[in-house]
Amino acid sequence: MNEELELLLQELALAEKVRYCYQCGTCAGGCPVAGAEPSYNPRRMLEALARGEGEAVLAADELWLCTLCHTCLERCPQGVGLSHVFTRLKEIAAARGHLPESLLAELQTLYSAGRVIPLSGPIKRRRAQLGLPAVDQQSGLADLRQIVEATSLGRVLAAARAKGEEKNG
Repeated sequence: MNEELELLLQELALAEKVRYCYQCGTCAGGCPVAGAEPSYNPRRMLEALARGEGEAVLAADELWLCTLCHTCLERCPQGVGLSHVFTRLKEIAAARGHLPESLLAELQTLYSAGRVIPLSGPIKRRRAQLGLPAVDQQSGLADLRQIVEATSLGRVLAAARAKGEEKNG
């Protein structure tokens, strides 16, 4: 495991949790995502972390498949709390610009347009039926951008853009 990742995991007492895992497979056996997506195996990701392959885990799109249902947390006989480990790993991965293309595209659309799904005619009609106030495509965009810039999301987008430029250029 690289030194920076090791320090981050230790900071959150996650390194010790990763070491508690004895690879029984209960997390993978009970995981609804693992049942639907063969490439997703939380036990294998934890094993990779324990072997020092943290960078590969951070760069893998599979990390982002965890839905935080906490089934692994409830069932793990060692109390590893994989969902907590994966949440922190996602934060680290995002800070380094490791985001799945689909998520990055949604974040970029949100930042540039103020919403992920454009306001279509049916959405506007349904809002009117529900008695909701009319909104335009740009409503709240300035506030949203201010929030993005004031939080780590601005750094996440910048890191992802830089990584994309590096890959393309």
